[in-house]
Amino acid sequence: MESVEDLISGVVLIVWYAAVCIGTAGCLRKAEREQWRAYVPVLNAIEICRLAGFSGWILLTAFLPMVNLAVTIYVALKFAQRFEAPDSLGVALGLTGFGLLPAIGLGKYEFLPMRPANTGSPPNVQVTVTTEERPPDHDRERRTVMIFLSIMYGLALLSVPGFLVIGTMAFAGISPDQRFGATVSITSILLSPVSLIIALAGGWVLHKRGHQKLAVSLAVLPMLHVVGFFVGFAIVATKQ
Repeated sequence: MESVEDLISGVVLIVWYAAVCIGTAGCLRKAEREQWRAYVPVLNAIEICRLAGFSGWILLTAFLPMVNLAVTIYVALKFAQRFEAPDSLGVALGLTGFGLLPAIGLGKYEFLPMRPANTGSPPNVQVTVTTEERPPDHDRERRTVMIFLSIMYGLALLSVPGFLVIGTMAFAGISPDQRFGATVSITSILLSPVSLIIALAGGWVLHKRGHQKLAVSLAVLPMLHVVGFFVGFAIVATKQ
């Protein structure tokens, strides 16, 4: 039974990697870059980051739990934006580890063309410098940020029951002196869905009304619960 499962897992992994390579090659072709890079491990991931407008060094976040997921989704959203693909496809890219890249590389979507940049040269001197980006679509930039935050809020909501179980088990059998810290941590977890829903719903309302900075700042609310959880945990640890 295990051998069959291993075989299926291996086939899925091969199909996924082949899709990533083929899709990356198509995207590099549209961006007029060398396609052979799409078939070299790690180098193809660097090229994906570059096409999305990021440095290849961002791949170092792959070693940071949770952070890697957030970065993957954000890079995928920016990648879709660079090819003028819908945001829904960007989300799908992130959740599949870029396994749906052929939809962009082999599809109708085109890489944003280069444009001359203003160099500030004298009028009589014609100097043209190309850049890889046109003037940003501010509306889409803002929407991308809100979609990214919304996904993070949703994942956080789904993880609340798990954290609640882990916290309850971790604080089982604690002493009376440690009870206050445990209460702080558990309360922070229990109340986090309220802040997440406020940040999610309020963020989109403010975004629609043009208050982008205020919409993004609502992310502070869920972060306060994270701080509260660790503060309570630290109190429990110091009372041992």
